[in-house]
Amino acid sequence: MSKEVGQDFAIQTFDQQLYAVSQQVKWSMPEVFQSHILRLGGFHTLSCFIACIGKLWADGGLRDLMVDSGVYAGCTVDQMLLGKQFNRSVRGLTLVYEALRSLWFASFFKWCEENDGIDAIPKDVWVMLSKCQAKFSDESESYKDVLNELTILYTTHVLPLTQREVRLSSQDSSCVINNCLPGTTHFVRLLALVDDGQIKERSKQYTIQTSAPADSPVQTVRACNFRYIAVQWDKPNTYGDAVITGYKVYVNGIVESILNADQLSFTFTHGKWCQEYAFQVQALTSFEKLHSKVSEPLLVTWPGCKPPMLKRLPTHSSSNMKIGWEDPYLTDGVKIKHFRACCIEEGTEKMVQSIGPIHPDSREAEFKHLKKGSYSVYVEIHLYGTSEIVWLEERRTLEKVTCDLVNIRDRLIRKVGHKLKEIGALSNPIRAEKNRDVIEGAHTLSRVEEYLEECFLALQHFTGYLEAHVSWSCPQTRSEMLVAGYKVLIDGKQYGSAMHEGVKTVRIKVSRFYSCLT
Repeated sequence: MSKEVGQDFAIQTFDQQLYAVSQQVKWSMPEVFQSHILRLGGFHTLSCFIACIGKLWADGGLRDLMVDSGVYAGCTVDQMLLGKQFNRSVRGLTLVYEALRSLWFASFFKWCEENDGIDAIPKDVWVMLSKCQAKFSDESESYKDVLNELTILYTTHVLPLTQREVRLSSQDSSCVINNCLPGTTHFVRLLALVDDGQIKERSKQYTIQTSAPADSPVQTVRACNFRYIAVQWDKPNTYGDAVITGYKVYVNGIVESILNADQLSFTFTHGKWCQEYAFQVQALTSFEKLHSKVSEPLLVTWPGCKPPMLKRLPTHSSSNMKIGWEDPYLTDGVKIKHFRACCIEEGTEKMVQSIGPIHPDSREAEFKHLKKGSYSVYVEIHLYGTSEIVWLEERRTLEKVTCDLVNIRDRLIRKVGHKLKEIGALSNPIRAEKNRDVIEGAHTLSRVEEYLEECFLALQHFTGYLEAHVSWSCPQTRSEMLVAGYKVLIDGKQYGSAMHEGVKTVRIKVSRFYSCLT
């Protein structure tokens, strides 16, 4: 039929399904169908265009704009940007276009006000804008005439406001243009004029960008393990003469390092387990005024584990000691390899028994055949990916700090005591209130006592409580001696109230700070 009317090619239009089948047939028999041109229908073509828009701009903020505005739900927007929901896609993209144009116009009017150009725009432009907006909803094509008139008015009255002209003499070889917006690209062209003002020659257009502070770097986590935390960022955008010379890295608001311009990553190595760190980066330039703002903080938690509280569990034998513990706190990605329970004799610090490795799902352990005495018990937590042991090192560090504070306290007490004796304040206390050294020593001693109290409270978290089941018998060699009751003493102090003579067993919950039981 096409050849009969003098056409060498035949054009067929299909919907998507038939188009796919037809193309496969044409590809399999190219010689037979070489004169056939297959095209997709208008509906499916527009659907492909919409899918292309979604592919390019969905992750660039278009999806967030449509969802966060509350116009569409998240799943609906995902389908729209794939070209599936056609009517909703067309309406949604039209709304986005109108919103962006509104912001563009608002920015333009703000620029006109800041540069005293709003009065230079004639009223005809505003009237024509109103007419053009009203004609968009008109089904007739009369809006084209209004749009042409608006284009002429814009070109004549508005466009010259964005252009700046500086007249120079024939002897000038340079020019300074003031009041330029920072970080803006300007296009400069030099025109050669004759005496009557006619243009004789035009130079090539020269593109100049004014200087402005560099953009803030955007950070991401490159690695996070027991040994270090590594963050990285891309080189931020610069404007004009702002050339990046280095980066300043902040950790928890404190300058941690200053890097060279080619270093786009930072490794932090001296963190503590389970501590959260805020990383910020500032791009440095050769001019201090062009430094970027400090980036938004990137919060990263150092991997680790916090030891649980220990508690003593009841056993069937007085020579056994059974302990239990709750689930330890673990950061994301940390897994327990096994536990190990240790029992140390108080005073000698000698390891009496150790139980392990204990399955990571287990939460108790029992020491058997212990001699009568005082013992310290702790549980080691072994983790995958590190050889460090939770609990013991932290407790030892805390014990060292506590011992140092006790020594400082004792020295301060002796120093203040000698000073009181020296000034005779023991017989006349008013002298102590007027002596500067005594007052400062007393204040320092008070602060040390507060720190000590905090250390003792922290040690309790590493110590826990033990439940002791104590039983006794009291045979009397002299029959005339009658037992009226019993008292339990812990470190020389009475525990609880007195008990009558029939009580032969008691259960006591004591801290591991207590060293002996009487």
